[in-house]
Amino acid sequence: MSMNFMLGFVPNTDLSAFGADAESTIDFDEASRSTAAGPSAAQVGAHVVLVDPGLDLQQLPRLSEPPAGTVLVTLGGTSDVYVVRSFGDDPRLRVLAEREVAEDLGAPIDAEAVFETEDDPEDAHLEFVCRLARITVEELWNLEWAPLSSGRGGFFGRLFGR
Repeated sequence: MSMNFMLGFVPNTDLSAFGADAESTIDFDEASRSTAAGPSAAQVGAHVVLVDPGLDLQQLPRLSEPPAGTVLVTLGGTSDVYVVRSFGDDPRLRVLAEREVAEDLGAPIDAEAVFETEDDPEDAHLEFVCRLARITVEELWNLEWAPLSSGRGGFFGRLFGR
């Protein structure tokens, strides 16, 4: 199975900051499906995890100052391209294309150790996000995902107070 969606990890953030519809939760399969209406978010302790099958979270770098420690991970199973991008004082960009590191900027994030032990790039990138959130992949599947409403300012405006 090829996974094609983007995951985001936003530390020390409350789900309410995203304009999420916490009353209408969906499961991960529905939230990550290509037919989803847009991104969804889940609260994981003090952090928020995002999933967007439309890959619109890639627009994040256009914003000034995403919260430090924010990490976006693109799982592009169809094209065999996987991207890790972090924001803050020590930004990171790592692009894996066809099982070769094509771009490697900034200091590695501790959770990247999984890339040395996991052979499958999809599994490794899922596990990477789970390590950031301090959950298991099974727990990721079982989170309650709240669809994010589309309103004035769009998703990114809500994410960063614009």
